[in-house]
Amino acid sequence: PLYRSVYIRNTLLRKIWQMLSVTIAAQVAAFPICMYYFHQFPNMFLFTNLLVIPLSTVILFGEILLIVLAGWSAAAVLLGKALTNLLNAMNGLILYFSSFRFSVWDNIYANMYSTWLLYALVILICAWLLQKKPLYFKAALCCVLVLAMFYTNASIQVSKQKKLVVYNVSRQRAIDFIEQDRHFFIGGEALKQEGLLQNFHLKPARIAMQATSEAKQLRSLHQQDALWNFAGKRILLLDSSWLPAPAAQLTLVDVVVLSYNAPISITQLTSAVKPAVVVFDASNNLWKIEDWEKECEQLHLRCHSAAKDGAFVLNLSAR
Repeated sequence: PLYRSVYIRNTLLRKIWQMLSVTIAAQVAAFPICMYYFHQFPNMFLFTNLLVIPLSTVILFGEILLIVLAGWSAAAVLLGKALTNLLNAMNGLILYFSSFRFSVWDNIYANMYSTWLLYALVILICAWLLQKKPLYFKAALCCVLVLAMFYTNASIQVSKQKKLVVYNVSRQRAIDFIEQDRHFFIGGEALKQEGLLQNFHLKPARIAMQATSEAKQLRSLHQQDALWNFAGKRILLLDSSWLPAPAAQLTLVDVVVLSYNAPISITQLTSAVKPAVVVFDASNNLWKIEDWEKECEQLHLRCHSAAKDGAFVLNLSAR
């Protein structure tokens, strides 16, 4: 239907339009689920596919021909080199288009509800375009209204949010202080750089919490040595670089996070501070965590192991 909606006399332009209409139809069908799983939209998909689809078609048939010519080594080698060059050219085109800053709309918040609403909207708009029934158009407008309400409510929740998140990243300290749509990160250098570790462990959670903007400081976050005050909560981050000394009067803290196999027992810890909960992040060895857990059980102290129980999330959002 999309292809037939525009008539083009020129044969070459008609073929191009045919290719573009197929690309648009495929993108419309796939973009809600792509937003749900990958949280991004390729803004330049039309330009990319206009070049990549013909190239990939030639490569596909070339590879079939390569199988046929497998017994003729001289021809197979020449064809193989030609296909290699075509593959490199196609990959180069994709990398070129992806190098533009505006090539991808990234960090899109989407969950199952918004995905179903988008699919309903797409189906209703397509039905209206095909059958011209006002009912489909009105239903599509209702979907738009519900989507607007959904994202408005999400924005309101984000404006109130304050969270402490201790991630489960093997052999790494990974802590986010989150305020509204911003995050302040404490952890290993490998996780501070864009790459596989950050994209796999941190980025999905930040998108889900809509806290994708990195902050150098947060209004509600203040530090004094290893003690952090965040939204009225006292959080003690301990590793081998600093340990609390025993004190006659215990310091009340809401959360203690132990990292990098901090050389301290829970008994020693509770001689200096009185925590509401002790969190062991995934940078610690499992045997060390098990020893700490036994001590916590003996002292009737609440504890949480990121490696065993998953990420620790302390929600400090205003109600």
